[in-house]
Amino acid sequence: MLQYLINTTAIWLISLVLFDAFLRRESYHSYNRFYLLFTFLLGALLPLWKWLAAGNNYSTSSDHALYTAGTRWAIWLILIYLSGVLVAFSILVIDVIKLVLLYRYGNKSAQHGWTVIETGKEHSPFSCLDVFFVTRKDQYTADEWDMIVAHEMQHSRLLHLIDLFIMQFTHIILWFHPLVYIYSKRLNLVHEYQADSAASQRPGEYGRFLIEQAVLQAAPTIAHSFNRSPIKNRIAMLTKNASPRTGKSNLKLLIIFPLTIFCLVFFTKNSYSENKVKPGSVWKKQVARIIDISEKEEPLDHHLRDVSPDTTILEMMVNAINAGKVTAYAGYDNNFTVKLTKETLNEMLVSKPDTITLTDPVSGKEITKVTRKDFDFNAIHKYRILEQWTFNQSSGKTEIEIIGIAPIQDIYGYDGSFRGVRGLFFLHFNDAWNIINRYELYHPNNTISSLIWNDYFNPGTTNTVHP
Repeated sequence: MLQYLINTTAIWLISLVLFDAFLRRESYHSYNRFYLLFTFLLGALLPLWKWLAAGNNYSTSSDHALYTAGTRWAIWLILIYLSGVLVAFSILVIDVIKLVLLYRYGNKSAQHGWTVIETGKEHSPFSCLDVFFVTRKDQYTADEWDMIVAHEMQHSRLLHLIDLFIMQFTHIILWFHPLVYIYSKRLNLVHEYQADSAASQRPGEYGRFLIEQAVLQAAPTIAHSFNRSPIKNRIAMLTKNASPRTGKSNLKLLIIFPLTIFCLVFFTKNSYSENKVKPGSVWKKQVARIIDISEKEEPLDHHLRDVSPDTTILEMMVNAINAGKVTAYAGYDNNFTVKLTKETLNEMLVSKPDTITLTDPVSGKEITKVTRKDFDFNAIHKYRILEQWTFNQSSGKTEIEIIGIAPIQDIYGYDGSFRGVRGLFFLHFNDAWNIINRYELYHPNNTISSLIWNDYFNPGTTNTVHP
């Protein structure tokens, strides 16, 4: 998600800089509208596209296996984002309700195939779909009314409402992104330039009318307001519409082609952005995955069967560590550099004290007692498996070797809410293999075949691939 936002922001920022530098002051209103919509959608959708895929992706991300999304920060960020979505959506709903109320209680009349609503409230003329909203028709002269009708009909004919819906939807989804609002502002101004062009035959009179309407209240965000956007810019553009275009200015229209190619190459996941392996070379990557030994097609009692069938795999590992047969490393250290002492390990395997209140049967007084429960080895059913993936392009094979194993403990708060996970310790898998390879996976209903724990964790290490 973060990479998507970075790529999207980069595309939008580059596109807006080019627009402001080369196109913003030009009277190519139809092209400018296309440019803004095209680059906006380009930035929103292009980072999602993967093209010219270069075979299998061996660099499988292990982030999902290293940490769960149920952390406190992730939950807070999700709540903040959803709150912003709710606020943005509520603003849109309020605007829709305002329009509905104005339509319902206003005086309705038909003109030029449109429904004219006289609201009786002070605001600039605006339209939505095929409905005009004005304070009163009789407050305008015949020429002013013609200018209003021509302006709003231009909005309708050019389907500007579609652009507004696209921007409003994006306002809700990406409410936190400042470039969305800049794009919306630029696009609204271009809309007004296009609608103003319908009155370009009378720029002086039309400009004075715009100034008169500038002091009035604007329309809801989902409608086209007559006085929206900077009046000074609109009046200046009215006089520019008649200016002849030159070949030099027309060359600016070609800027969209190199921009698209640049974004396609640098802001999509393509074959040129994949990790390349030179012919005959060896490629290596460390990958982590989490195995939940309780998630199987049928319930299994996941114990080791030897002398004692009730010994769990974790107990066997802890006993071997305490006996000095294997070396344990910190649960966060997948490079096996931070050794874990026996004392530190045993501290992790001691439950936290719990305070309970008892009543003395003789005196009847309440007594506070501190108790400790034994560590529940059966509660540990997740294991992080650390693998070394080695790809040899000459043979076309990826060899997967397990290099480490770590038991994973779920962490809960005092209120019983899930807070995340932690690795208790890491073992070199070769060390763990010496402990568990001779033990069978115990299943009381399985009397036909046996499965050792090494087979369970390491079902197959070599895969044939075709890059």
